[in-house]
Amino acid sequence: MSHKTLIGLKHLIETVEDSNATLAIIVMGHPKLGNDLRNPSMEEIGARAKVFNLNGIGNYKRQYIEWILDKCSNPDVKPYDIITKEAIELLSERLITPLQIAHYLTQALAKGYEAGLKPIDNDIIEMVLSPDINAIGPKLARQGYNIPVLCEYLNANCSDVRSYIQGKLSSNKTEDFNKEIQKIGLL
Repeated sequence: MSHKTLIGLKHLIETVEDSNATLAIIVMGHPKLGNDLRNPSMEEIGARAKVFNLNGIGNYKRQYIEWILDKCSNPDVKPYDIITKEAIELLSERLITPLQIAHYLTQALAKGYEAGLKPIDNDIIEMVLSPDINAIGPKLARQGYNIPVLCEYLNANCSDVRSYIQGKLSSNKTEDFNKEIQKIGLL
C-alpha cells in the first residue's frame, strides 16, 4: 500500500473524527506492511496504527488439507481415498500458506487424474512441488518482498538482488544483505 494511500486514510479518519463520529479502518497485508508502518518515514501513520501478526495455519496444515478434501468431495468419499496419508503429510511439511496448499493440491489432483492414479501418492506430490519452494527468493516474495522492493530496501541494483536470491553474490555482499534482511525479521 502506498504512502499516499495511507496518508489519505489518515485524513479520512481525521475528517470523520472532526464531525464527532467514529471510523475504524482495518488493513490487511503481507508482513511487509507492518514493517513499513514501523519505519520512521511512516511515523505519522504508524503511530496511529495497531499491527497484529497472524501466524497463519501453522500446525493445522494437515487438518486444513483434510478439511478441503472433505468439503470438496462426495459425503461417502474420505480424504485418504483421494490422497494418501503420507502425501498429505508431505504437503503439510513442505507448504506454508493456504494459497500454496490449494495450488499444489490442485496440481497434484490434476496430475493424478491424468495418470489414472488413485489415491494420489508421494511420487505425484514430489512431481508437482517446486524444488525451490522454500528458497530465499520465494520465502521473501511470500512476505511481500519482491525484487523491486528488495532493491529499494537494500539500496541495491536489480542484478545484485537477483544474484543474491540465486546464491551467486559475493560472500561480503551476501553477508551485508543478510544483515539487512535480518533487521526486518525474515531470516
